[in-house]
Amino acid sequence: EKASEALVDGEHIDYKLHIYPSDEFEACYLTNQPRIFSLAVSLVFLVTVISFIVYDILVEKRQKKLLENAERSGKVVASLFPAMVRDRLFYERQTRDEERMNTGLSRGVSEISRLRKFMAPAPHQSQSQSHSNDSDTATAVSGSAPAIADLYN
Repeated sequence: EKASEALVDGEHIDYKLHIYPSDEFEACYLTNQPRIFSLAVSLVFLVTVISFIVYDILVEKRQKKLLENAERSGKVVASLFPAMVRDRLFYERQTRDEERMNTGLSRGVSEISRLRKFMAPAPHQSQSQSHSNDSDTATAVSGSAPAIADLYN
């Protein structure tokens, strides 16, 4: 009774308990598993970084080789053909590539449809156009140009 009389409203008694696990209980939770997981994640990250660096180096080498080949091919074409013929060759290649991009001919179209398109007759142009210098330059960059051999008449 005296203990209950000594406490006034709003007061309380504080107790402090210090609990320590036994060696057996603590051994259940002390493992190397967190270290193993962090090492595994670090290794995966490292392999990813190394793979990216190797890929980047290989792509750079490929692009450099491709650029050198293109420059060499351009020099060969420039030295073998007159400017008009060279411009026509480059223009035809560019328009063919653009058509493939626009119509989806890059993959998946049957060989028969490609052959039909190739064999379709090309529109003809008049004789007067094929003999003047200005029209030669114009036809060299137009889709209805005569064959390259016809330009040497």
